[in-house]
Amino acid sequence: MTGSPRCTLPARGGIGRDPTGLRPGGTLAATGFPAGPVEGDVFEVLDRMHERVGTLRRDDAPDTVVPVAESAGFELVARIDEPGRPVGPRSEADLIEARSQAWTWSIDDETWAGVVEPALARIRALPDQDRVRPGPGPTILAFRRS
Repeated sequence: MTGSPRCTLPARGGIGRDPTGLRPGGTLAATGFPAGPVEGDVFEVLDRMHERVGTLRRDDAPDTVVPVAESAGFELVARIDEPGRPVGPRSEADLIEARSQAWTWSIDDETWAGVVEPALARIRALPDQDRVRPGPGPTILAFRRS
């Protein structure tokens, strides 16, 4: 769960000790993303790849973050579900291949060659490479410190 450039709060553990320095009544904004698979041909390939790489499950799904934050003394005051980022096979494969997404940075060469590259080939083989598909969007959460 990300608050501000100065503050990162994990959804599991660590949130009980408030590193934000928020005073009672202060507000913390956070973003959350879907914790599981997203539908569609591009995401069918990506979800299998993420599962094999070990990056599919995220700890920042709103349904995970909200109860953890509430148990640490934060009150949910607003939730906004943003529209997803449109995803096309070609553009998504290009982003992954360039390692422009944080989850790609720690993948070792063997896993990249054995898991990511075959998935990129499957994505590049999908029809209508430039047709965008709906992608997941973030949920913006605002919490008030009680």
